[in-house]
Amino acid sequence: GQWAELHHHTWTPDHICIAETWRGIGMGVSMAYSISEDLQSVDYVKCGLDNATKESHIQQLKTLVAYFYLKGLDYFGGMPIYHGYSLEEVPRSTAKETFEFVEQTLKDAIPTLKPYVKGSSHDGFISQGAAATMLAQLYFNAATYIGEDRYDECARICQDIIDKKYGEYELAKTWNEPFG
Repeated sequence: GQWAELHHHTWTPDHICIAETWRGIGMGVSMAYSISEDLQSVDYVKCGLDNATKESHIQQLKTLVAYFYLKGLDYFGGMPIYHGYSLEEVPRSTAKETFEFVEQTLKDAIPTLKPYVKGSSHDGFISQGAAATMLAQLYFNAATYIGEDRYDECARICQDIIDKKYGEYELAKTWNEPFG
């Protein structure tokens, strides 16, 4: 019956898919903050790395937090907003507060992330373009999320991506090219 409930849009908050989505989003936020805080005490120089790499890793984790909250906004609207790893429960924020948190987190992260360079050793890292794409998605859906038209901001970011402001991206020639 659980699939029929999803098909007919008759689920409740207790439905396994809904409950697991809420839990998964919270777990993603929690784990990203936990790892970020663990990295604060790591001496990157002793590990043969530099502090710029450390800051990049921390900003990528903050971008992951924004990603999880973006998914939460998509599914649930407002989410409990955490600013670090915590076992304390915080109350649910409004959709507007969640939107603003995601927006500010991404705006703060984009300048600190590296632009994407095709074939570089940074494949798999969260790049400026990935964070900018999340911000564009946030603005694209702003009318639904918070009742504000942010399409112009979305279009500007998308054009910046096409213009290679955030790295070496290009539009695929066919619909299935990204899957090849």
